[in-house]
Amino acid sequence: MLYDIYTAVKNRLNTSDTESELKGIEWYNVQYEGSIPTTPRVFIEFPEKLSFDQVSKQMRRSPMRVRAHVVSQAIAGADGAVSDTIALDHEDVVYLVLEALDKFTPEKADIALTSPFQLSGWQHFHKHKGWMVTFLEFDCKKVF
Repeated sequence: MLYDIYTAVKNRLNTSDTESELKGIEWYNVQYEGSIPTTPRVFIEFPEKLSFDQVSKQMRRSPMRVRAHVVSQAIAGADGAVSDTIALDHEDVVYLVLEALDKFTPEKADIALTSPFQLSGWQHFHKHKGWMVTFLEFDCKKVF
């Protein structure tokens, strides 16, 4: 159920303007708690349980959140600060991911897997264990 959505998101990012900027797109599995070979990368997460409501005899629907973790290496200078250039480069990649996914409808065989993604949150961590991380959260509805 979720893998098809993940694959559609990954394909979208691989065929948009982000392709040349990103070094990888993966299913989120707490990667930036360890080592990441190259950055910037995007990790796709489905952070919340799907709770389906019966909308007809043959259809169920659930609100759904998709979180894109945009991760870049945050190398601090001798003074311990991350330069404005590193922050700006990271945010440029975040905007590319946002442009690719906002209002995106994942499909499989020309059938919509969800309603269009709608940006619902942006959370930025300036430096988390050597990584600069921005969460982009998108809300949609999953029909089953």
